[in-house]
Amino acid sequence: MAISLEGVGSSAKSPATASGSTANTSVTTTAGTSPSPIGGEKNEQNTHKADWDMFWADESAEKHPSGPSVALSELLEDHRWLLPKGRCLVAGCGNGHDAIYLSRRGVNCVGIDFCEAAIEKAQQRQLWAETYARIIVPQGTLIVLLYPLIHRGGSPPYSVTMEECEHYLKRFFVLVRVDPNCRCIEGQEGNEIILARMNSVPKTANSASSDDYNSFWTDLWDNKNTPWDKGDVSPALRELISEKKWQLPSGRGLVPGCGCGYDAMFLASPSLHMTGADISPIAVENANKLRDEKQIPADLVEFKELDFFNFDVPDGKYQVAYDYTFFCALHPSMRAKWGKRFGEIISSGGHLIALMFPLDKLPENRDVGPPFLLSEEEYHKVLDDNFELIHIDPKCKTHSDRAGLEIITVWRRK
Repeated sequence: MAISLEGVGSSAKSPATASGSTANTSVTTTAGTSPSPIGGEKNEQNTHKADWDMFWADESAEKHPSGPSVALSELLEDHRWLLPKGRCLVAGCGNGHDAIYLSRRGVNCVGIDFCEAAIEKAQQRQLWAETYARIIVPQGTLIVLLYPLIHRGGSPPYSVTMEECEHYLKRFFVLVRVDPNCRCIEGQEGNEIILARMNSVPKTANSASSDDYNSFWTDLWDNKNTPWDKGDVSPALRELISEKKWQLPSGRGLVPGCGCGYDAMFLASPSLHMTGADISPIAVENANKLRDEKQIPADLVEFKELDFFNFDVPDGKYQVAYDYTFFCALHPSMRAKWGKRFGEIISSGGHLIALMFPLDKLPENRDVGPPFLLSEEEYHKVLDDNFELIHIDPKCKTHSDRAGLEIITVWRRK
């Protein structure tokens, strides 16, 4: 959605026309830093404005918020109030964090402030992030050495915080590494942080090769950057099996992109030998270590480093496979290949358990990934030739932060 950050003086247009429209705004918030003067004598307004000009001229990090207000985030993200569609005005927007936050939730937002220094700061840092996103190729990396973290005065270089940097970059870049204890120039200890962020992959990109993706995910594991790892079996899978909503077959099972192996270990039994597969040797090492800690016999579940799209399928193929956060990790150009591959490795009458995720994303993230936005239709497109849907539960249990974003399904190989 669009966002406009504008300075408003005594002769400025009304907030509605500041966005180029005469229509009324749907939402108005005054959660920003600099209040607009309303009424009173002109000299009093000028004095008031001068006070705020001095405030914004002081670059002290302690004074300036580094992200949207916590109360606003809580109101919207905890579903305490539904944000309406349309136009939104943030009066006294300051550095624009609240205005940017609201625009990312699907409204056309205008942030106004009568202090030009506040507007300039917001516009410059937003433009800084947008420019890097435009000039760095998908999966390219931006390395940022944050400096200075400690306020040294009102003149350049201006202080910056980790939170502020992340606020502007997270729309476009995935954090892959951060080191707050990096080596610094003598005298600058504690005044620098180095971080690396990967440019998100637009789904409109023409294609992505298996080799590119294998390298990408291996790098994330190497850098211990695995925010998708929930540390346990997915609640939907546990519910499906433990509450006997569907009966597991006997034979062999496969979990591609298994990570630390929680789901593969859960599915394993004396009658069902499970294989957890991952392209990352570190993921496989972690899975083997966890299996040994849990004292699960290796003849029930094994973990292998392999490429899902290129490995030798055992005689008799697999009787069951489980996919979660693997399909959504693939570039959309690879989806047909994913469906075809499952058709090749699952035996006739065998089953694919697919936990669909994510079925919704914030508006600004719907065209980028991973994870890429999915729908039930996307699964049907690539599975219907070889599979039939036999079980679907849109009310399945989920991780707390994925409520409404997951549906568990079971597909039978024709």
